[in-house]
Amino acid sequence: MRGPFTTILLFCIHLLHAQAPGYYIDQLKDNSDKQVITRLAVYDSLEKMDTVELVKKLTGMAKETESSSAKIKARIAALSSRLLFYKLTQGDSLYASRMKDALYKAYELDEEFMIAEYSRWYSEMLNTLKKRDQAVQYGLNALQIQESLGIENFPSFNTFSLVVSEMFFRTKNFEQAIIHYNKALASPAKDSVDPVLYANSLNTLGFAYKSMKRFDSSVLSFMRCMEFSKQQGLEDWFYIASDNRFDPYLELKQYDSCKVIADDLYREAVKTNDPTLLLSGNFLLGRLALRQGDFKKAIGHLLKSEEYSVIIGHKPNSLRGYKDLAECYDSIGQPAIAYEYFRKYKHLQDSIDQVDRGITSNYVLAIANFEREQLVFKKLKTKRERQIRLRNIWIIAVVIGAGLVIWGLNRNRRKAKQSQAEAERQLEGFAADMVNKERQIESLQDELGQQANNSDKAAKVEELSKQMILTEEHWLDFQSLINKTYPGFLLRLKEKAPGITEAELRMAALIKIKLGTRQIAAMQGISTDTVHKTRQRLRQRFGTSTTAELEAIVSSI
Repeated sequence: MRGPFTTILLFCIHLLHAQAPGYYIDQLKDNSDKQVITRLAVYDSLEKMDTVELVKKLTGMAKETESSSAKIKARIAALSSRLLFYKLTQGDSLYASRMKDALYKAYELDEEFMIAEYSRWYSEMLNTLKKRDQAVQYGLNALQIQESLGIENFPSFNTFSLVVSEMFFRTKNFEQAIIHYNKALASPAKDSVDPVLYANSLNTLGFAYKSMKRFDSSVLSFMRCMEFSKQQGLEDWFYIASDNRFDPYLELKQYDSCKVIADDLYREAVKTNDPTLLLSGNFLLGRLALRQGDFKKAIGHLLKSEEYSVIIGHKPNSLRGYKDLAECYDSIGQPAIAYEYFRKYKHLQDSIDQVDRGITSNYVLAIANFEREQLVFKKLKTKRERQIRLRNIWIIAVVIGAGLVIWGLNRNRRKAKQSQAEAERQLEGFAADMVNKERQIESLQDELGQQANNSDKAAKVEELSKQMILTEEHWLDFQSLINKTYPGFLLRLKEKAPGITEAELRMAALIKIKLGTRQIAAMQGISTDTVHKTRQRLRQRFGTSTTAELEAIVSSI
């Protein structure tokens, strides 16, 4: 049994070993499906170090792997870039560039786990640098690769999905934001997401719906945010989402709901004498009064909101406020004042439109650059595959050459065995085919026993029973025989069941000659389950629930 001193000594030795560069290098050699989780543990361990110790450790790791494989070097370069990007703020762009180099190397190595991981890291760096139009391309690419590799191998997949969704929102790709938010918020892994991030995502989803003028969905998202925030004790997010319902309610003309929200906010503002709340409360009351046609009341609240904007040094509602004031003054017969506010609104709107055009232009450019880059990677992969293929062809050629020598020595013996085996297979196939046809003919003969008084029809049906409907040519031949045996049957069938499919048509024809499930399956070379399913669709088409009723209907046609 170990004593306390021995235990402490072993722990210290382990700690010293864990802090050695070689320890982390060994962890980075993991090539299993859990390699991302392993590297995350390495990152978390190194990230806790102070900057000086971290730089020293990373330098040591790089030095020890100077003669290592390109894969290990790329992993250390990517890890170093990510760590130093967030530790050394003055080197942000530099380390983002180095991360992209590591991503390129991952593509050259065709390491999908590394590509998925580094695409995410590079996306996060671009997002931090406010280059969201580029960030969202790499982020979406990372998510797609992670999904193909199995999201269970990427512990923070769902969190990153929400981050990418917000990138779409910030780049004004609202439809994509909605799609990715809903997918991420519905994921079974959502319980692992930070509650604040989850609440923020529900709230932003509400804004995305509002931007797309889907106001019912917008209200629903804000209410989901309120419910979740209440469960998690996130009081601020509860009230934020509650107030954000005002605009969609206003567009839906649910003025009573708007009044409750505006009154509650205004009472809280008066109670706390908070200028920001007073600004928002007056603004909401002003907008509501405008919609209800009380223009003088609306002007009073909107001007009050403007006053508080000056006090706090921020005008968050200027665009909407200027337009509403212009409408109010115009409605009460003061066009000169209305014009001034409209001019302010138009000037501000033009500025916003210009920014939006710039965002759209940058986003389109980012897509083009990303696709061009992906094309380069595809060409690189194709070239690598071609090289591997040529190498394999050379190896195969050597193997074939050696095999030909052996084959030449044993050619006669092998040829005799192959001929014998082929003859046996053909004989077995012929025998099996004959047995199968014999069973089908016997079955048909039993079923046609009742038709002895109609020898001509029985003979034609017997001829039908010898056919196998496996190709279009077979079906045309079979169809010809059906038409000869039962003139006009197929035409009447199409008239009674408009839209009948080819498979259902064949099924009805085989039912007509009174074949059972196994015989139908054998005739068409399909499973009995497929026969049952086709027959069920045919029953539905004729509005009958039993096979007997279906057979009676088909027989009467």
